[in-house]
Amino acid sequence: MPQILVLLVVLLLGSVVPMQAQINCGATITEDTVLMPTDPVVSGSCATRPALTVIGPAELDMNGLSVSCSTTSTDGIVIRGTKAEVFNGSVRGCGTGFIVDHDFGDATRNKLYNLVARDNAENGFLIVGSSSSIVGCVARDNQDAGFWITGTKGKVVDNSATGNQTGFVLAGSSIKAMRNIAADNLGAGFSITGDRVKLQDSVASGNGTGFSVHGFDASLKANQASANEAAGFYCDFGTTGHKLKGNTASGGYRGFYWSSCGATDFVKNVATANESYGIEVEGDGCKLIGNVATANAVGIGIFGEGNKLSKNAASGNESGIVIEAYDAGGNDLKGNRTLGNLSGLLFFAGGGADNRAVSNLSLGNSPGFDLSDVLGTPCTDMTWEDNLFETSNEACIE
Repeated sequence: MPQILVLLVVLLLGSVVPMQAQINCGATITEDTVLMPTDPVVSGSCATRPALTVIGPAELDMNGLSVSCSTTSTDGIVIRGTKAEVFNGSVRGCGTGFIVDHDFGDATRNKLYNLVARDNAENGFLIVGSSSSIVGCVARDNQDAGFWITGTKGKVVDNSATGNQTGFVLAGSSIKAMRNIAADNLGAGFSITGDRVKLQDSVASGNGTGFSVHGFDASLKANQASANEAAGFYCDFGTTGHKLKGNTASGGYRGFYWSSCGATDFVKNVATANESYGIEVEGDGCKLIGNVATANAVGIGIFGEGNKLSKNAASGNESGIVIEAYDAGGNDLKGNRTLGNLSGLLFFAGGGADNRAVSNLSLGNSPGFDLSDVLGTPCTDMTWEDNLFETSNEACIE
């Protein structure tokens, strides 16, 4: 009789599915798993290192639950292998929250989404494996970086980092990042140290620096920086090959500060209401085309050599465009507009030669001059031709 009842149940309900075993601290996930509130890894704090390991291609659905650590020497969830997915949960109070690790073979094409990492002693997310995707995640109040990505060809989309030391460290090459937010981080909102990183449609506000570039060939498009303490966009270490298009920087000390970086294209960027320079370029061989600088102390300042400025507009600044060519030369200005500043277009000579200002429009700049050539022998290191203006400090200016 009992055998008949079992047979009837199997016929009616199909094959018997065993219950999922409870997930303990230190467990390794090798098949698709859903965390439950009664799992010890959720109901208690983990001291094992790491709290959980996921081996791809397994999926871990955290089911809206949180994993925590009893000591910061323990990491949260470590992902290894290929095509693992971890989603819908959080890690807090660990060393690093989530790690995509390649110590045991290449960790590639893994996906993390809808996750939160907060109050961790190191990083929120550490992505070492290549071609990883991080989508819709939050890193908050971690002591190092919110997101630290060293793997190549990663995709970083729709994430936010708040209250960390650094928001996003994009250290791998060929990373694509878009629609991310970095706010109120102590250092940089976005630190770009990898080469050929593409970053667009992202926001940095209230950080030490908004977007900080240290790698080569970075592409920054349609990003917004506001109220960052040192600079909205910053570059140093002599890197080159960058392209900045359609970005805005407002309300900081400097808008765009290219300290020692050269060969950069600045196209149609906007710098507004910065305490010092709207756009400051100290590097060589840069092109500035169609940028707008308004209500800064200095709209656009050029210190390097061989830079080309065309179709830029500076208005409402204390000084519109300033070329400080103490040791540099070969700067070319054509078709720019300086309107309604306290001073219009100023050239400070003192060693730099072969600078040219041709067909620029400079009007309504007062109480200073529309065009000024100061410090050196007038009209020697700077050639003035066919400019439209009303006032100048030297009769030789044309």
